[in-house]
Amino acid sequence: GLAWRMRAVIVVAVIFAVLHFGLRYWVTPNFGEDVKARFVERLKYIPSFKTPGAQAGEQGSEAVLNEANFAAWLAKPGNEASRRGYAFPVLFPLDILFLVALGSLLGMASLLLAAKVGAVSGWPAWVWWLFPVAYMVFDVLEDVLLIALLTAPSLLNAGTFRALTAFTSGKIGTVAVAAGQV
Repeated sequence: GLAWRMRAVIVVAVIFAVLHFGLRYWVTPNFGEDVKARFVERLKYIPSFKTPGAQAGEQGSEAVLNEANFAAWLAKPGNEASRRGYAFPVLFPLDILFLVALGSLLGMASLLLAAKVGAVSGWPAWVWWLFPVAYMVFDVLEDVLLIALLTAPSLLNAGTFRALTAFTSGKIGTVAVAAGQV
């Protein structure tokens, strides 16, 4: 019944929160400022490439995440430990667990709340799972490709970078819709 579903949502929300804060404050800082920022997954700039002394929001084009800058970051001496740490354990297994927790939370919460709104309460369950599942698929694709690029930088080319940015954009778009439906 409803009480069981509500408890399940609470459990998944706690797992999501532990993974979110654990990744942000305990795991990623061990692999440098770039990994802490998870710059590739957010289509942003590369923190270590920004102009010294630049204020937040003033990053020059030298820091923008593009194929050339990502290739330079991958090849930068001293980034080997950051690359390995970003791939394992940040992306696998922790981000995989995180995306399952977040996607599940968004789907379960949407379904639970939709049951309370008369106009949509009769809609099939798959409607409420469509965007959370799409988010999880895009995030897994992004993680798999990013792990490949972090562990074998020679795989980076225009096509793989375009695919990576497409998966990231798809992830960001679908999670936004999934969160919005809650």
